[in-house]
Amino acid sequence: MTRALEIFDRIPPSHIVHAIPNRRCLPLLQPGEVAVITNRPGMIIEHGLWYLVEYHSPPSYPQGRMTTCREIVVAKKHPKRDLWAFTVPAQVPGEAFAMADGYYEGWQASQRVLGQVVGIYRPAGAGWLQIEEAA
Repeated sequence: MTRALEIFDRIPPSHIVHAIPNRRCLPLLQPGEVAVITNRPGMIIEHGLWYLVEYHSPPSYPQGRMTTCREIVVAKKHPKRDLWAFTVPAQVPGEAFAMADGYYEGWQASQRVLGQVVGIYRPAGAGWLQIEEAA
C-alpha cells in the first residue's frame, strides 16, 4: 500500500529527515531529495507502509567502532504468521541486489523503526540546480 507524500516547506516539530542517497525509493523519492519522517521510535508498524529503519553492527575488530546505517524500507507482514520483514521500495537494474531483512517478531521489527515516511522536504523558493550551473 503506497500513500501519497506531502510536500513540506518546513520540518514539522517531532519529525526528522533523511537524504535519499540512491534510486531504491523510486518512483516516490528521487536521489538527492529529503524525506520527512515522523519521529516515533518503537511504533506499531503496518504492512506496505514506508519507514526509516536504523541498524547497528558491532565492530569487526577490537579497536573498531559500531556501524550505524539508516535506510528507507517497506514493511511486509508474513502471510501466515505474526512476523515482519523489511524490503527496499525498488530493486534498481545495474545496482547491487538488495535483500529483505527479517523475519522479525513485531517487537523486534518496531525496535528498528525510527518513524514513518510522510513527505518530502522542499523549501519554498528552492530551485533545482542544473549540472551545468554547478561548474
